[in-house]
Amino acid sequence: MEQATGYFAREFDKTAPAPGVNWTGEEYFWLADASQKGWVVKKAPQDAKAGALLVGFDKPHNNIFIGLVRDAGDGKISYEKLDDAGKVIRRITATEALEREIAFYGYIWPVRTQDTVQQISMGEAMEAWQDGGALFVDVRAADKYRQGHIPGAVSIPLAELKSRLKEIPKDKKVLLICRSGEGSSQANLILQSYGFAGTYSVSGGMLEWTGSIEK
Repeated sequence: MEQATGYFAREFDKTAPAPGVNWTGEEYFWLADASQKGWVVKKAPQDAKAGALLVGFDKPHNNIFIGLVRDAGDGKISYEKLDDAGKVIRRITATEALEREIAFYGYIWPVRTQDTVQQISMGEAMEAWQDGGALFVDVRAADKYRQGHIPGAVSIPLAELKSRLKEIPKDKKVLLICRSGEGSSQANLILQSYGFAGTYSVSGGMLEWTGSIEK
């Protein structure tokens, strides 16, 4: 795997369930190969998802384009690509502009088609936590955690989850929480792929929690 392509594959693997990138060969075939091996593939620009690989055609250089989605929402996408010197740079653009900029082909989501996210409502999560049989694990970035979190919640950012599996208990319910529920859903799938059964994504995330305490 080329060095540039390898960078994006490794970044994808940080938030993808095992086995991570398990397809090889020419980048032109990545979308088809990923789909055949059970990964969610999307073909519409508006289907951008944080952590997804972005595949297209780089017209100026006449080759396949591989990038990585860092953030998406409100009709915009933040993604990483390589500049002409081979340096990773970040761009922010409207999703509808992707087809013009890079001849957009599709996304490979860091989600496997056969996996199912186990969800739990904020009310149910708080009840389990108060009974002492559950632990909140906050998978947001560390700076977001420091700005405010559920009392007693343990901070394990999504990007560090695979390297900190030993810190996740298997003898109690694990309540995964992020800002809105997307990051915690990815964390839930990752933990399932490593054999964890009692992990749940808290629906609505911190937005739901802050809304409930303000009422």
